This record gives sequence, structure tokens and C-alpha cells, in this order.
Amino acid sequence: MVASYLRHIYLEYLFELREHGERLVADPSDPEHLHKLRTTTRRIRTLLRFFKRGIEPATLEEAKSFFRELTERTNPLRDIDVLLGDFRRYRLPPSMDGWIDPLIARVREERERRYRELIGYLRGSEFEEGLKRAYGLRFREEWEEYRSKPTIKRAVKRAKKEIREVLKEGDLHRIRIGYKRLRYLLELLRPFSRVEGKIERIKEIQDRLGRVHDMEVERLYLLEIAEKKKIPRRALLAVGKVIGDLEERRRREEKKVLARLGRLG
Repeated sequence: MVASYLRHIYLEYLFELREHGERLVADPSDPEHLHKLRTTTRRIRTLLRFFKRGIEPATLEEAKSFFRELTERTNPLRDIDVLLGDFRRYRLPPSMDGWIDPLIARVREERERRYRELIGYLRGSEFEEGLKRAYGLRFREEWEEYRSKPTIKRAVKRAKKEIREVLKEGDLHRIRIGYKRLRYLLELLRPFSRVEGKIERIKEIQDRLGRVHDMEVERLYLLEIAEKKKIPRRALLAVGKVIGDLEERRRREEKKVLARLGRLG
């Protein structure tokens, strides 16, 4: 029944989480390990959010606290990895060739510093204690009486309702989060329904929303580093050009995304 199924999925997620963490510690140069660690964390948090009524409250709060902290610790690194991955896409005129290199060097230094902090956390007792508490999550015995498919479908309906509500507000960041949650819930239905087509359509929307979000994150990060770090004037001029281009690209992509969401109704 649903409690056994969700417990099985949850334990699989915890196994993946530890595995991705170990790979990140072994090879921090590959941003894919951080990406997979964060994706697994989001899947777990979605499960805890939409099925909290079936979980013992004390164990739920301890697990939520651990995964919230893990998300917060990895957020800055994710933004830096996105920024470094996109640097090669920036188009500077030949006369500015190399001007932005000092800033890239500063961002790489910041990445190394933050990765050292994260690796220290993943190797330490705080992470192990948090993971131990997460393994202590307990589902309510009465949920063994509920069938999996209809219970998960009700959660999918709630996720869709949340998306409809944020669509009215036009907050693309919250819309993006809503579609992520919906996708992770639909993945839980794979053993019971044909959902691959729906998942692929949602992934397309996610990708578009993600591009808009990433461009805004990059713009704000570049502004922050230009204001706080001592970098050569030429690098500042190059950063100004990049920030302007990012803003223009973001506006164009946002318009396309809003039109796409409008067609979805």
C-alpha cells in the first residue's frame, strides 16, 4: 500500500543522496555531482511536502530541517556553477577580448572556497547526524490501508492547483518550482500509469523557466561581485556589457515562456 511504496521510494532517494554526496567529495570539479545531489534533495522535499499527513510529525520536522539546510548550503554553489558554465556563451567584441578574465578567476576562487566548505560539511558529523535523523522518518500505520495510485493522484491534483494559483500572480520563479514538484510527483506514478508524455512536456516548460531564472541569477551575481570585489576597470566594463546582454536575453526568453504558459491555460 501507499505507506510501504513511499517508504521504499524515500529510502532509495536517501541511498542516491549519499552516493551523489560521496561522488561530489571525490570529484568536486564535476558540477554534475552537485546537480544530482540537489535534484535528489528536491525529490525528497517534494515527497515530504505532499505526503506529510501520512508521516509521524516529530520525524517529519527533523527530516525537513535536514533537507532544508542541505538545500541552503548548496544554493550558492549551484549559482556559481551555472555562471561559470555560461561564461563561454557571452559575446564580447574583439576589442574586449580577455577583459573579463580577472572576474572569471575571482568566481573560480569563490567556487573553490565554497566547495571546500561543502565538502567539510559532507564529511563531518553534522551531516551524518542529519542523515541518521532522516532515516528515522516514520509513516503512519493507518496509511498502509490507502492505495498508492489514488493517493498519489490526489497529490498531483494539489500540485496542479498550486501552479494555477501562482500562474495568476505571474511569478516565474514560483511557477518553476511548482512545475518541478509536479514532475517529481508524476514520476511516482510511473509504476501505475503512463505518464512519460506528461513528464516530457513538463520538463520542456521547466527548461524554459530554468533559462530565465539562470539569466537573472547570473545578472545579480555579476552585479554583486562587481560591487564587492576589486577588479580591473576593463573587467568592470566587460561585466557591464555582459549584464546588459543578459537582461535583454532574459526579457526575450521571459516573453516566450509567458506566451507558452498562456497557451497551456
